Parts: sequence; structure tokens; C-alpha cells
Amino acid sequence: QYLIWLTPFAAICWVGGRRAFTLLVAAAVVLTMLLTRSYQALNEAETGAQLLLTARNLVLVATVVFGITTIVRETKRSTSTLVSAA
Repeated sequence: QYLIWLTPFAAICWVGGRRAFTLLVAAAVVLTMLLTRSYQALNEAETGAQLLLTARNLVLVATVVFGITTIVRETKRSTSTLVSAA
């Protein structure tokens, strides 16, 4: 359910040319959908389901790291542009 909150931002990034963020969100959504189909296997501690969960979590971490670094980079770029214009 929490991934639904990321989809509007992913759409905005897609339109803005930031395709990598959108692809990371899409991968997280697909992996989560696959994970819901293998929930019983996850409860039974099957290796495949655990790997799927780990992959989904790594994609989510990568999405957060990518988003934060992009925001920081853009903030620094816009700040330096404002300072040079003044």
C-alpha cells in the first residue's frame, strides 16, 4: 500500500526526464506484487521467497538513496546558479 504514495512522484519524474527513479519504483511495485503471491512461502521461510523479499527491500533502499542524492545534487546546482546570478 505504501508504494502507491510513490507512484505520483514516479510519474512526475518520468515526465521530467528522470527515468531511473520511475524504473526503480516500478521494479519495487512488481517485486511487491510477486511477494504478495508468495506470502505463504515467506511464512514457511523458503529461500526463494526470502530472496524476493531481499531484492524488493534492496530496490526500495536504492530508490531512497537515488531520490535523496538527486534532491541534494539539484539543490546544490540551483543554489550555485542563484549565487552566480546575484
